[in-house]
Amino acid sequence: MSLQFVDKIDTGIITNAPTPKVRWSTGRNVSFKPGAVYKTPGKTLLATVPSALPIREIFTFKGHDGIFRSIVCCDTKVFSYTNNFTVYTDITPTPPPSSGANDVWQFTLIGGMPVLSNGVNLMWKWPNYANPLTKLMGPPTLANGAFYADGTSLADGYQPYVCKAVTTAFNRLMVGNVMEDGGAYPGRVRWSDIFKPENWAKDLRGRSGGKDLMPPFSALDAVDKVQAFGSAGGNTLIYAERNVWVAENVEHPEIYRFSILMAGKGLIASRAQVKANDVNLFMGQDDFYPVSQDGEGIGFPIRNSVFANLNKSTIKTAFAFYKPSTKEVFFCYPTGTKTAPDTALVYQRETKAWSFCDCNYLCHSFAFDESGYTWDTLPYGSWDAISDSMWDDMGKTGVIPYEVVGNASGQILKFDSGNNDNGMAITGYIETGDLTMGDPLTNKFLNSVWPSAKPQGSNNALMVQVGSRQNLSQDIVWSNPQAFDIGISEKVSFRKQGKYIRIRFYTDQLDTPWILDGYGYDATKGGTR
Repeated sequence: MSLQFVDKIDTGIITNAPTPKVRWSTGRNVSFKPGAVYKTPGKTLLATVPSALPIREIFTFKGHDGIFRSIVCCDTKVFSYTNNFTVYTDITPTPPPSSGANDVWQFTLIGGMPVLSNGVNLMWKWPNYANPLTKLMGPPTLANGAFYADGTSLADGYQPYVCKAVTTAFNRLMVGNVMEDGGAYPGRVRWSDIFKPENWAKDLRGRSGGKDLMPPFSALDAVDKVQAFGSAGGNTLIYAERNVWVAENVEHPEIYRFSILMAGKGLIASRAQVKANDVNLFMGQDDFYPVSQDGEGIGFPIRNSVFANLNKSTIKTAFAFYKPSTKEVFFCYPTGTKTAPDTALVYQRETKAWSFCDCNYLCHSFAFDESGYTWDTLPYGSWDAISDSMWDDMGKTGVIPYEVVGNASGQILKFDSGNNDNGMAITGYIETGDLTMGDPLTNKFLNSVWPSAKPQGSNNALMVQVGSRQNLSQDIVWSNPQAFDIGISEKVSFRKQGKYIRIRFYTDQLDTPWILDGYGYDATKGGTR
């Protein structure tokens, strides 16, 4: 058999198919771009919050004064960061938050004013950036005794809301899964008056209102538990536990008309939904879905390896985000007995490819580099120095956005920065399916592997291994790894025999990136035994 070359390698990892039928059977810390598979880049430290508190969520917004701020939420503290996370202010309200690892922080802007909720305490507002957060007040209500749970007197005449979902819908503050009138209403949606997030009065003028989501054909649930909100066109999406609802804007006096958009396709966790440009995607109870009327899932290639391994007891910590620079959607979730997300499932929207990465962070946000740059002095070098492997960088212009993540150690890290994980090595590997070379009945003798790697700044070694077995029920026997020096080597030699052959590419040392756009192998056929 002559040298065979494989160049269509951007098809993604497929675990829900026979291994001889797939290009890639497994991998970790790799992603796909059109025409290539690459080891994911690392993270660098930007700041650590005081007392190294776990960072549960980060929200970045541009204030009415034109300054970008990032609100960093911890269990009992809230901070505001500016100037690329070099300056912070403690904006913790009084009394402070009392949330924990499984409580979900949510954020919205109403009339330019930030509103926050952690799902267990009263909502907060931030009308003055020089002061801490303050309580968001609500409508008068009935209560038991002379005081509310937080000590607010009935004489104040207000009911501060507790809610587990919050958004802004046509300049109204909208909340879901609320506590009011001394009771919990998980299926209730409430909305305020226009531009008046503290006016919740229901009257004939229709200034505010509410709706209880009740599945019309359910024999299991009296109400549909609200998980999160989204938007599609001019309407509001309501992600519930059993269905995805849509609230359409209509004329007075109704304000909204509610209907089920996706029946039986509920959201698995409040933060496990994301908007990628104009497409809403979410992690359901048994698949991954774009929001659409047909309700078709997109997770067939990998879903059998995801949902069977979820830690359902801590699934509330799952979250999703979109990386526009690479057109990738990240779904982060806990597996096995993990109490926080440890795996990121990555979906590349252009190639429709799936891959897996380590997740050692609890949240993600965007930030903005407000430094001044000239044409030839950019954050990643100069235009003259850009190689053909750096196509991610070519679209970065003007006020340059970057991405940050927060972890359980209180660290704020720049995402996709450098080639190590804040000083720790990253193991990135990709493994082929079982190669039969057109004939699963005969032995193959693999003589050499010829990786095709894109040029890069460092000529580090890409490690290559070859595995073999006589039938698919046996364990794979792997060779010792051989080093392929990127930019120097031509091939790596092996002498491996088997009816089924696998090839693995990886690096596990500090600062060892690679981009593979193809590979070849030299093999000869032998007998059937």
